[in-house]
Amino acid sequence: MKIAALILAWKFPEGVSALCSYFEQEDIDVFVHVDRKVDIAPFLEVTGPTPGKVRFLENRGYVFYGGFTLVEAIVKLIRAATLCHSYDRYVIISDDSLPLFPPSETANRLGESENHIDGGPSEEMRRLRYDGFAMPDSAATQLRPIDNQDRIFDEGALARIGRLIALKARGKASIGDYYKGSTWMALSSRSVDVILASWDKDILLRESFEFSLFPDESYFHTILGNRRLLSSRQLVHDDWSVQWPPRVFRTFDELLAIVPGDALFVRKVVLDAANMERWMRHIGVA
Repeated sequence: MKIAALILAWKFPEGVSALCSYFEQEDIDVFVHVDRKVDIAPFLEVTGPTPGKVRFLENRGYVFYGGFTLVEAIVKLIRAATLCHSYDRYVIISDDSLPLFPPSETANRLGESENHIDGGPSEEMRRLRYDGFAMPDSAATQLRPIDNQDRIFDEGALARIGRLIALKARGKASIGDYYKGSTWMALSSRSVDVILASWDKDILLRESFEFSLFPDESYFHTILGNRRLLSSRQLVHDDWSVQWPPRVFRTFDELLAIVPGDALFVRKVVLDAANMERWMRHIGVA
């Protein structure tokens, strides 16, 4: 089975380096999108000269929390991968993720289900996130706290606002069930084809999600859910039980205590160099 790993990066070059070493064990191709808001040089430095196996996207976009720019970055990664090869699985993860199993076991488990994309219908979330109009995709309108003087409307933000106004006059797309789930997922080639076909042809649906909240947790899921292509398998373990979720895993012992279920990776992980090396050895990566 041919696998592509699609990594969304913005903060942890060491995490990207660890994931690249991990995927190399199973001859898995890696594609990396580094948020345009950050310097790409540290990411290039830690991965080293690995031509043909690790590809950094040149057409990087600005990615804003809770916005459609994250969906756009994922689609860029998917397209870059499909242009290189017809993969059987496309694994979408973040740079603060680490694997939970040896590389060969992860590859085998990916083949057990067409998709690892845990999600389901949610009418409550539809009302809260889809039916209204939102645009967190700019420095001026982003959800994360920043200094007031940095909240500037650039041309990109103004263009998005123009599309928002036009969409509000037109009305959002009528959808079947609204599905919600994790951003982090593994998709089959069939599911990727369905997503890209919808992206290219159903412009109204795409723009309707563009001006919603947290579309990375609903756009792909709604497309696939209405085609009955979701599964109950979770790709990435995260812990929402803590007071300020999700939990940040900082030690080897915390990772060792995880009960992963179907999950093959864990986030959010922030390890020092010694614990990172120890964990990678633990799962069979020299």
